[in-house]
Amino acid sequence: MNQDEVPRSLNDSQNSLITHNVTCVNESTRTNQNKNQGTSNTETLMHIIKANIGTGVLAMPLAFKNGGLALSSISLWIMGLICIHCMHILLNCYKYVSANLKEATDIIPDKNIGYDDVVELIFKEKFSTNPKISKYSRFITSLFLVIGQLGFCCVYLVFVPTNLKQVIDYYYPSNELTLEILMCIILFPLILFCLIKDLKILAPFSTLANLLMISSILVILYNLFFDGSLKPISQLDLVAPYYDWPIYFSSAIYAFEGISLVLPVYHEMRYKQDFSTWNGVLNTAMIFVAIMYFSVGFFGYMKYGTDSAASITLNLPTSSVLFQIVKILFAIAIFISYNLQFYVAADIIWAQMSDLNRSASKAYNLIQNVFRSSLVILTFLLAIKVPRIDLFISLVGSIASSTLALIIPPVLDLMIFWKSSNKTLLRFLKNLCVIIFGTYIFISGTWVSLTDIVDYLKNR
Repeated sequence: MNQDEVPRSLNDSQNSLITHNVTCVNESTRTNQNKNQGTSNTETLMHIIKANIGTGVLAMPLAFKNGGLALSSISLWIMGLICIHCMHILLNCYKYVSANLKEATDIIPDKNIGYDDVVELIFKEKFSTNPKISKYSRFITSLFLVIGQLGFCCVYLVFVPTNLKQVIDYYYPSNELTLEILMCIILFPLILFCLIKDLKILAPFSTLANLLMISSILVILYNLFFDGSLKPISQLDLVAPYYDWPIYFSSAIYAFEGISLVLPVYHEMRYKQDFSTWNGVLNTAMIFVAIMYFSVGFFGYMKYGTDSAASITLNLPTSSVLFQIVKILFAIAIFISYNLQFYVAADIIWAQMSDLNRSASKAYNLIQNVFRSSLVILTFLLAIKVPRIDLFISLVGSIASSTLALIIPPVLDLMIFWKSSNKTLLRFLKNLCVIIFGTYIFISGTWVSLTDIVDYLKNR
């Protein structure tokens, strides 16, 4: 990416990565097809599934432990439906902006309208007498997007060495490699990897990471269903203590992390009319994702019970060569995925640094490389200070995921339809309930997560 290609929004970065990823697939499997036609329904389905399958699904057994088997089994499906509904709200808000705010969208190509653009344009219309409000709304949305993306990076930085250490400790039990030392070892190659700014180079890495994750998850599911017995329900909590619920809800909402990708995949879709119908691509993909979450969470908790770890990979017996391979493959996949999450956050921040973007071309790359390296080091410092996967997952879920997935979409829906003929009491109450639920996760989850982090630092 050169000096003239600084993205305006989150959507630009993700949209470009999707485009390059799909182009690689098209060139190898459908060489006679026009690459400008967009992604097929199947390709779009896979993009949504891959966007939602990551470290979150691996943390579901621990989430079920914090919620209880019965409470989690019921509430996970309710949360899934709410998250899917909020994705549809965001898409409807985009369609409203695209159809009714043509003057505002003239400055933004329709295909590049992202989450933060939708928020800014709607606030700009509703608060036309005070343009600062729309700027603030965009800044706040972008801030939570960056917090979410960098939060995922922190989780990844802890996840990789934690899984590798299990394998190393098995073969070299007397080694002196601590988790912090392993994090330092992977820092330098991670910085070099994050200096790659060419999306054409990153797209094959994304494909490789997806293949490694899918194959590893299949092995994990085999372990849950066919390798060993499950614990009797009498030994498990059906409903966990209420003070653990905020961690459960925060971890669960962290798993449903794909709302920021809804508009990019929609823009790239060839048959857009098939995206948001009741049996369309979005619903189908998210139902599959919810089934995956439920399966790993429910059966993972029934298998490991109170011993459920922050990642189910940590529960896999290290004595098995197959499970050693799974830990290593997942560590490699997450290492690769770091730059894919980092890329979006770095570009959002870099786009705001207008003075640096106007620097002389000779210094431009150097300044940008220093900036990206510093940002990687920042996530490293946060991760090494609190090297706990579960603490980061609950904190990121409570702060960023709850805001983006549950709070902002219904707020936008209320703003758009408050004075329209589509306004109903049921719609108002529905949006209000979702906002209250998201606010509960934000406040209680953030408080409990920060309290747990402080306690961890005190007792470390």
